[in-house]
Amino acid sequence: MLLLPKITKIEGGEASVTSPKFDLSTKEGVLFLVGASETPLTVKVTGHNGEKSKDIPFKGKSLTDTDWTEVTAEGLEMEETSEFILLVESNKLAREELESITLSLNGGEGGTTPETIFAFEMASRYIPQ
Repeated sequence: MLLLPKITKIEGGEASVTSPKFDLSTKEGVLFLVGASETPLTVKVTGHNGEKSKDIPFKGKSLTDTDWTEVTAEGLEMEETSEFILLVESNKLAREELESITLSLNGGEGGTTPETIFAFEMASRYIPQ
């Protein structure tokens, strides 16, 4: 059986954008594709479990890079960017008992977030019975 990712378009173009929550309890991870930005951009991922939430580390890279960069829970601050991708793996959240995540982009004062933002939810290779 071939499991294709669920793709969600996140509306960007505002000063700040927060994605909907992505449940990772049965997913292997979420990959975000973020369009280019000419203004400074702050990127963070927050993990959630009920009322509890905290910023979490993730991986990132531009589309032309071959290696992933480990990003701390403090997030990523960029002056201007080309298209890039972010990866949040569910096995890293399980230790902290976090069940879902949100992506936050902030274009700063007078800036805007990229208009193109997609989330690809990767199904687990194990199918619950």
